[in-house]
Amino acid sequence: MNSDETGRAIAERHAALEITHDEAVVEGLQKRLAERIARGDTCGPFIAAIADRDGNILSEAANSVVDSGQSHCHAEMNAISLAEQKLGTWNLSGRGLTLYTTAEPCMMCLGGILWCGIERVVYGVSTADVERITGFDEGFKPKWREEFARRGIKVAGPLLEDLGRSVLADYVRRAGVVYQCKRAGTPQS
Repeated sequence: MNSDETGRAIAERHAALEITHDEAVVEGLQKRLAERIARGDTCGPFIAAIADRDGNILSEAANSVVDSGQSHCHAEMNAISLAEQKLGTWNLSGRGLTLYTTAEPCMMCLGGILWCGIERVVYGVSTADVERITGFDEGFKPKWREEFARRGIKVAGPLLEDLGRSVLADYVRRAGVVYQCKRAGTPQS
C-alpha cells in the first residue's frame, strides 16, 4: 500500500465508523510514518508521540538510529527525550502521560518507558507482526504487560493492525534498513 492508498484507506475508515481517540492518534502516526517512508526518509518503520492527560501532544519522534548512528535512538526513546526536555525533568510521572507508538515497544523501549514515569502505552502493531514482516529482533519480553500493570502502567493495543502491517510491508518493499547487531542466535539483516 503506497501513501495515496494509505490516505484513502484512512478516509474510508473515518467515513465508515467512529473511531476512538487512541485509534485516531495511532492512525495519524501511521499516516505520517507512511508518508515519511514514501519520501525515502531513513527513519525506520516506527514513530511515537507522548500526549498529556488532555490529549495535547508534547512530543513526536521517529526512529533516528540510521541517521544518528546511535542504536538507542528508537522512536519511543526519542519521544521520551523530547518530552523530558520540554518539561525540564527526567521524571514524567504524575502527569497522566500516554506514549503512543506505531508498534509494540521493543525490549529497550519498554525499559525506558518503565523508568521515565509514563503512565499509559498505546501501540499499533504487535511484536509478532513486526518480526514477521520486517525481520527486526524486538528482544526478550516475558510478561511485560503484567509487569507494567503491577507498576500501574496501563497498556492498550494492538490497534489498527491491518494499517500498521501495510506500513511495515511498504517499508520492506522500499528496502528499508533493518538495523540490528549481528550475533549468534538472532535473525540477520
